[in-house]
Amino acid sequence: MCDIVMDHISSSRVHATIIHHTNGAVYIVDLGSYHGTFVDDIRLKPLQPTLIVHGSVLKFGGSLRQYYFRVRYISHDKNNCFSLISSLCSRLNPVMKSWK
Repeated sequence: MCDIVMDHISSSRVHATIIHHTNGAVYIVDLGSYHGTFVDDIRLKPLQPTLIVHGSVLKFGGSLRQYYFRVRYISHDKNNCFSLISSLCSRLNPVMKSWK
């Protein structure tokens, strides 16, 4: 488990959660935040898991910061099998919309 603190007035104390499902898929769930959670500029319905994929753009509340969801694959054995590692925005560095 990991907590990420969003330093913005429109972020709720417990705003959203990201879930790595056993089938390998990754979902984000807005936990009933007042100012919303957005995936690719679409506001999520509270408490409804939404699939996120490599390249999805996440926004929280009224913040102008955008977070790009990225997936990295790493080899973990000599047979070149891969396991999934997901990360937000290259260690959560904010990316301005104009940089797209």
